[in-house]
Amino acid sequence: MKNCFFALLAVAAVAMAGSVTFDAVDNGDGTATISYTADAAVVGFALDVDSDVSVTDVTIPSFFDVFMDYANEEGESYVYGEGSPIAYQDAAGTNALPCVSFCISAGGLEDDETDVPSTSGDIVVTTGGAATVTLGENALRGGVVDYDGAMDTNLPITFDITDGGGEPICYGDIWDGGEGAPGSDGQIDTADMNYLMQQLGMAGAPYVIADPAAQGIEAADMWDGSNGEPGQDGQVDTADMNYMMQQLGMAGAPYVIPCE
Repeated sequence: MKNCFFALLAVAAVAMAGSVTFDAVDNGDGTATISYTADAAVVGFALDVDSDVSVTDVTIPSFFDVFMDYANEEGESYVYGEGSPIAYQDAAGTNALPCVSFCISAGGLEDDETDVPSTSGDIVVTTGGAATVTLGENALRGGVVDYDGAMDTNLPITFDITDGGGEPICYGDIWDGGEGAPGSDGQIDTADMNYLMQQLGMAGAPYVIADPAAQGIEAADMWDGSNGEPGQDGQVDTADMNYMMQQLGMAGAPYVIPCE
Protein backbone atom coordinates (compact mmCIF):
# COMPACT_ATOMS: atom_id res chain seq x y z
CA MET A 1 0.00 0.00 0.00
CA LYS A 2 2.82 2.41 0.91
CA ASN A 3 4.55 1.78 -2.42
CA CYS A 4 1.29 2.49 -4.28
CA PHE A 5 0.84 5.74 -2.35
CA PHE A 6 4.30 7.02 -3.25
CA ALA A 7 3.77 5.97 -6.85
CA LEU A 8 0.64 8.12 -6.95
CA LEU A 9 2.59 11.05 -5.52
CA ALA A 10 5.23 10.61 -8.22
CA VAL A 11 2.59 10.67 -10.96
CA ALA A 12 1.01 13.80 -9.46
CA ALA A 13 4.40 15.50 -9.34
CA VAL A 14 5.05 14.72 -13.00
CA ALA A 15 1.66 16.14 -14.01
CA MET A 16 2.03 19.32 -11.97
CA ALA A 17 2.27 22.49 -14.07
CA GLY A 18 5.40 24.62 -13.85
CA SER A 19 6.06 28.23 -12.94
CA VAL A 20 7.03 31.25 -15.01
CA THR A 21 8.51 34.64 -14.11
CA PHE A 22 7.95 37.84 -16.09
CA ASP A 23 10.25 40.86 -16.07
CA ALA A 24 9.90 44.12 -18.03
CA VAL A 25 12.68 46.38 -19.29
CA ASP A 26 12.04 49.91 -20.55
CA ASN A 27 13.92 50.39 -23.84
CA GLY A 28 13.75 54.19 -23.62
CA ASP A 29 12.28 54.52 -27.11
CA GLY A 30 8.56 54.15 -26.52
CA THR A 31 8.80 50.37 -26.17
CA ALA A 32 9.32 47.84 -23.40
CA THR A 33 10.54 44.25 -23.62
CA ILE A 34 8.75 41.78 -21.35
CA SER A 35 10.90 38.68 -20.89
CA TYR A 36 9.71 35.45 -19.36
CA THR A 37 11.64 32.48 -17.99
CA ALA A 38 10.00 29.23 -16.93
CA ASP A 39 10.86 25.79 -15.62
CA ALA A 40 8.66 24.18 -18.29
CA ALA A 41 7.97 24.98 -21.94
CA VAL A 42 5.24 27.62 -22.34
CA VAL A 43 2.67 26.58 -24.97
CA GLY A 44 0.04 29.30 -24.56
CA PHE A 45 -0.77 32.48 -22.72
CA ALA A 46 -3.59 34.90 -22.09
CA LEU A 47 -2.15 38.12 -20.68
CA ASP A 48 -4.06 41.27 -19.78
CA VAL A 49 -2.42 44.55 -20.75
CA ASP A 50 -3.65 47.78 -19.15
CA SER A 51 -1.94 51.03 -20.10
CA ASP A 52 -2.62 54.69 -19.35
CA VAL A 53 -2.01 55.51 -23.03
CA SER A 54 -2.80 53.51 -26.15
CA VAL A 55 -0.60 50.56 -27.03
CA THR A 56 0.06 50.69 -30.78
CA ASP A 57 1.88 47.40 -31.37
CA VAL A 58 2.65 44.06 -29.70
CA THR A 59 5.11 41.42 -30.91
CA ILE A 60 5.29 37.89 -29.49
CA PRO A 61 7.60 34.88 -30.07
CA SER A 62 7.11 33.23 -33.47
CA PHE A 63 6.11 29.89 -31.92
CA PHE A 64 2.78 31.40 -30.86
CA ASP A 65 0.95 31.39 -34.17
CA VAL A 66 -2.48 30.13 -33.15
CA PHE A 67 -4.80 32.94 -32.10
CA MET A 68 -7.71 31.29 -30.35
CA ASP A 69 -10.17 34.18 -30.35
CA TYR A 70 -9.62 34.80 -34.06
CA ALA A 71 -9.96 31.10 -34.84
CA ASN A 72 -13.19 30.95 -32.84
CA GLU A 73 -14.63 33.83 -34.86
CA GLU A 74 -13.58 32.35 -38.19
CA GLY A 75 -14.90 28.86 -37.46
CA GLU A 76 -14.51 26.38 -40.30
CA SER A 77 -12.96 29.05 -42.55
CA TYR A 78 -10.03 29.57 -40.14
CA VAL A 79 -6.60 29.36 -41.78
CA TYR A 80 -3.79 28.23 -39.51
CA GLY A 81 -1.37 31.06 -38.69
CA GLU A 82 -3.68 33.90 -39.68
CA GLY A 83 -5.21 36.47 -37.36
CA SER A 84 -4.15 38.55 -34.40
CA PRO A 85 -3.43 37.78 -30.73
CA ILE A 86 -5.20 40.96 -29.60
CA ALA A 87 -8.47 40.07 -27.85
CA TYR A 88 -11.00 41.50 -25.42
CA GLN A 89 -10.24 40.95 -21.74
CA ASP A 90 -13.69 40.12 -20.39
CA ALA A 91 -15.29 38.41 -23.37
CA ALA A 92 -14.36 36.17 -26.28
CA GLY A 93 -13.47 37.94 -29.51
CA THR A 94 -10.68 39.81 -31.24
CA ASN A 95 -9.89 43.38 -30.30
CA ALA A 96 -7.68 45.80 -32.27
CA LEU A 97 -4.83 48.18 -31.59
CA PRO A 98 -4.40 50.99 -30.70
CA CYS A 99 -6.06 50.22 -27.39
CA VAL A 100 -5.41 50.87 -23.70
CA SER A 101 -6.81 47.59 -22.32
CA PHE A 102 -6.75 44.23 -24.08
CA CYS A 103 -5.68 40.60 -23.80
CA ILE A 104 -2.79 38.93 -25.62
CA SER A 105 -4.30 35.54 -26.46
CA ALA A 106 -2.07 33.07 -28.31
CA GLY A 107 -0.86 29.51 -28.36
CA GLY A 108 1.36 27.33 -30.50
CA LEU A 109 1.65 23.88 -32.03
CA GLU A 110 4.80 21.91 -32.76
CA ASP A 111 4.71 22.06 -36.55
CA ASP A 112 8.09 20.35 -36.96
CA GLU A 113 11.27 19.59 -35.04
CA THR A 114 12.40 23.22 -35.17
CA ASP A 115 9.09 24.84 -34.23
CA VAL A 116 8.99 23.89 -30.55
CA PRO A 117 7.95 25.76 -27.40
CA SER A 118 10.57 27.34 -25.19
CA THR A 119 11.09 28.05 -21.52
CA SER A 120 11.90 31.68 -22.31
CA GLY A 121 10.83 34.41 -24.68
CA ASP A 122 10.24 38.12 -25.25
CA ILE A 123 7.10 40.16 -25.76
CA VAL A 124 7.58 43.75 -26.99
CA VAL A 125 4.95 46.38 -26.19
CA THR A 126 4.98 49.70 -28.09
CA THR A 127 3.26 52.89 -26.98
CA GLY A 128 5.46 55.40 -28.81
CA GLY A 129 5.68 57.59 -25.71
CA ALA A 130 5.66 57.69 -21.92
CA ALA A 131 3.29 55.18 -20.34
CA THR A 132 2.63 53.08 -17.27
CA VAL A 133 1.61 49.53 -18.11
CA THR A 134 0.34 46.62 -16.02
CA LEU A 135 0.65 43.03 -17.24
CA GLY A 136 -1.56 40.41 -15.61
CA GLU A 137 -3.11 37.00 -16.13
CA ASN A 138 -6.41 36.82 -17.99
CA ALA A 139 -8.77 34.86 -15.76
CA LEU A 140 -11.26 34.10 -18.55
CA ARG A 141 -8.71 32.17 -20.61
CA GLY A 142 -6.50 30.66 -17.92
CA GLY A 143 -3.34 32.81 -17.85
CA VAL A 144 -0.12 31.03 -18.86
CA VAL A 145 -0.06 27.30 -19.61
CA ASP A 146 2.45 24.54 -20.25
CA TYR A 147 1.69 20.99 -21.36
CA ASP A 148 0.31 20.15 -17.91
CA GLY A 149 -1.98 23.16 -17.40
CA ALA A 150 -1.99 26.59 -15.81
CA MET A 151 1.40 27.77 -14.58
CA ASP A 152 2.24 29.74 -11.46
CA THR A 153 3.36 33.28 -12.30
CA ASN A 154 4.62 36.43 -10.60
CA LEU A 155 1.90 38.49 -12.32
CA PRO A 156 0.66 41.17 -12.18
CA ILE A 157 3.67 43.43 -12.73
CA THR A 158 3.62 47.17 -13.46
CA PHE A 159 6.31 48.97 -15.43
CA ASP A 160 6.99 52.32 -17.08
CA ILE A 161 7.78 53.05 -20.70
CA THR A 162 9.71 56.20 -21.62
CA ASP A 163 10.53 57.73 -24.98
CA GLY A 164 14.00 58.94 -24.02
CA GLY A 165 13.20 62.51 -24.97
CA GLY A 166 12.96 61.55 -28.61
CA GLU A 167 10.34 62.43 -31.16
CA PRO A 168 6.81 62.32 -29.67
CA ILE A 169 3.74 61.00 -31.44
CA CYS A 170 0.98 63.30 -32.71
CA TYR A 171 -1.96 61.14 -31.70
CA GLY A 172 -4.44 63.68 -33.04
CA ASP A 173 -3.36 63.36 -36.67
CA ILE A 174 -2.99 60.04 -38.46
CA TRP A 175 -2.77 60.86 -42.17
CA ASP A 176 0.40 61.15 -44.24
CA GLY A 177 -0.67 64.06 -46.45
CA GLY A 178 0.06 62.18 -49.66
CA GLU A 179 -2.25 61.73 -52.64
CA GLY A 180 -4.66 64.40 -51.48
CA ALA A 181 -4.88 63.20 -47.89
CA PRO A 182 -4.88 65.84 -45.12
CA GLY A 183 -1.42 66.90 -43.97
CA SER A 184 0.19 66.16 -40.62
CA ASP A 185 -0.94 69.26 -38.73
CA GLY A 186 -1.21 67.56 -35.34
CA GLN A 187 -4.98 67.73 -35.01
CA ILE A 188 -8.11 65.95 -36.20
CA ASP A 189 -10.23 68.26 -38.32
CA THR A 190 -13.00 67.96 -40.93
CA ALA A 191 -10.53 67.02 -43.64
CA ASP A 192 -9.21 64.14 -41.55
CA MET A 193 -12.69 62.80 -40.81
CA ASN A 194 -13.76 63.06 -44.46
CA TYR A 195 -10.70 61.10 -45.52
CA LEU A 196 -11.37 58.62 -42.73
CA MET A 197 -14.88 57.93 -44.00
CA GLN A 198 -13.59 57.66 -47.57
CA GLN A 199 -11.14 54.94 -46.55
CA LEU A 200 -13.79 53.11 -44.55
CA GLY A 201 -16.04 53.14 -47.61
CA MET A 202 -13.24 51.60 -49.68
CA ALA A 203 -12.84 48.86 -47.04
CA GLY A 204 -16.48 48.01 -47.69
CA ALA A 205 -17.38 47.21 -44.10
CA PRO A 206 -18.97 50.05 -42.12
CA TYR A 207 -21.14 52.90 -43.31
CA VAL A 208 -22.89 56.01 -42.00
CA ILE A 209 -26.55 55.37 -41.27
CA ALA A 210 -28.45 57.58 -43.71
CA ASP A 211 -31.50 58.32 -41.58
CA PRO A 212 -30.72 57.37 -37.97
CA ALA A 213 -33.79 59.15 -36.56
CA ALA A 214 -36.07 56.89 -38.57
CA GLN A 215 -34.42 53.89 -36.92
CA GLY A 216 -34.63 55.39 -33.46
CA ILE A 217 -30.87 55.82 -33.05
CA GLU A 218 -28.56 58.78 -32.66
CA ALA A 219 -26.54 60.21 -35.54
CA ALA A 220 -23.40 59.58 -33.50
CA ASP A 221 -23.64 55.83 -34.08
CA MET A 222 -22.71 54.81 -37.58
CA TRP A 223 -22.31 51.01 -37.55
CA ASP A 224 -25.03 48.65 -38.72
CA GLY A 225 -24.46 45.98 -36.09
CA SER A 226 -24.30 43.08 -38.55
CA ASN A 227 -21.49 40.64 -39.24
CA GLY A 228 -20.07 41.06 -35.77
CA GLU A 229 -19.90 44.85 -35.93
CA PRO A 230 -20.71 46.95 -32.85
CA GLY A 231 -24.44 47.49 -32.44
CA GLN A 232 -26.55 50.58 -32.84
CA ASP A 233 -26.36 51.86 -29.28
CA GLY A 234 -26.62 55.54 -30.18
CA GLN A 235 -23.07 56.52 -29.30
CA VAL A 236 -19.53 56.23 -30.56
CA ASP A 237 -17.71 54.19 -27.94
CA THR A 238 -14.57 52.08 -27.65
CA ALA A 239 -16.12 49.20 -29.58
CA ASP A 240 -16.98 51.48 -32.50
CA MET A 241 -13.54 53.08 -32.59
CA ASN A 242 -11.68 49.77 -32.28
CA TYR A 243 -13.69 48.34 -35.16
CA MET A 244 -13.11 51.49 -37.20
CA MET A 245 -9.34 51.31 -36.70
CA GLN A 246 -9.37 47.59 -37.54
CA GLN A 247 -11.08 48.30 -40.85
CA LEU A 248 -8.67 51.14 -41.60
CA GLY A 249 -5.78 48.78 -40.99
CA MET A 250 -7.29 46.36 -43.51
CA ALA A 251 -7.62 49.24 -45.99
CA GLY A 252 -3.90 49.91 -45.54
CA ALA A 253 -4.25 53.70 -45.65
CA PRO A 254 -3.62 55.44 -42.33
CA TYR A 255 -0.87 55.36 -39.77
CA VAL A 256 0.25 57.47 -36.81
CA ILE A 257 2.60 60.27 -37.87
CA PRO A 258 5.54 61.34 -35.67
CA CYS A 259 5.46 65.02 -34.71
CA GLU A 260 7.92 67.19 -36.64
